[in-house]
Amino acid sequence: MLWELVFSRRTGYLADGTNSENDGIFRNVMDGPERLLTCPGFCGRNALAGNDSFDQPLYSDCGACEWGYRAINKFACTPCTTELEAYDYLYLIFNAVATCLVHCFFIHYYAVRTDSQHSLRTMLGHLSCFLESLCSFVISILLLPPMGSPILNGCAHSGLREWYPMFYNPFFMHVKKLRCTYEIVYPLYSLPFIFFALNLLFLMIFRSIYCIYASRNVLYSSKPYYAALWSLPIISAIHGALAGIVYYSFPYISLLASLALIAVFMAFKGRISMLEMTKKFKIPSNLIILSALTAFFGFAIFSLGVLYQMATLTAGIIACATMPLPAGFYIVTIGLTRPGLTNVLGDK
Repeated sequence: MLWELVFSRRTGYLADGTNSENDGIFRNVMDGPERLLTCPGFCGRNALAGNDSFDQPLYSDCGACEWGYRAINKFACTPCTTELEAYDYLYLIFNAVATCLVHCFFIHYYAVRTDSQHSLRTMLGHLSCFLESLCSFVISILLLPPMGSPILNGCAHSGLREWYPMFYNPFFMHVKKLRCTYEIVYPLYSLPFIFFALNLLFLMIFRSIYCIYASRNVLYSSKPYYAALWSLPIISAIHGALAGIVYYSFPYISLLASLALIAVFMAFKGRISMLEMTKKFKIPSNLIILSALTAFFGFAIFSLGVLYQMATLTAGIIACATMPLPAGFYIVTIGLTRPGLTNVLGDK
């Protein structure tokens, strides 16, 4: 009798497996006097502390699992110990690369307006953006368990609905909603937020040092600094709302964005011949920017290969082979086109 009383008070279930409060809404999965009941939706049961004295572990009522846990077989919340796949790492890298490119765009945009886009100050600004994203990404990876290791563990996931568990909370007796919202796709949803927070920290450190150097002898605009500060909350909001959609579409987003950026960057050079266009890239700043955009295109091709379950080595070879194609195609066919950018951008 004492065992039955303690068991029912701590778990809401009687010794024979029936629910003292919510009997009838879950189905049995075990036979015998110790049978327990599964949970609906993404709900699970957390193991209660101090339950070693009983033959059967004590579990909480159906609810949200703790961070880093996921309900297995609609029952116990189990730690996420599945090693992340290559596609998962590419998604995390995409978040870092996209943030870096947005910040570099502000540096280049305001430098164009001040006619100093090829200066050392501007290139140092791009270097600052790269260091901010790199340090933030590495530290965010090392902070998550197993702490200090670049290999991350996570929860197995299989569909878009698992990114939005708040829309799939089940109802008790069609009236009361069970709150079972937690990170089912751990750590793919929370880790980018950690990255954004660290990026803000390193932005204030590296960018402040850069601003002090850039404003020593000439008037320097602080607009790229404030634009980067404003962009991080916006990027975080986009991630919070569209993380699942971006996860399954970022290779296509990367492909379209890289092609558009390469075309726009080269169109800024004006209506010039193929020989003159190649001379433009003898300028170190132009060469560095084009190399970064070309690498982004290669990243998109590699991500598409991984998405379609291509061997990693094969996807890497194809990505490396196709990286020069967009810029090369633009340069070869520039004599056949008339962009008509003279009145808008001017010939540079």
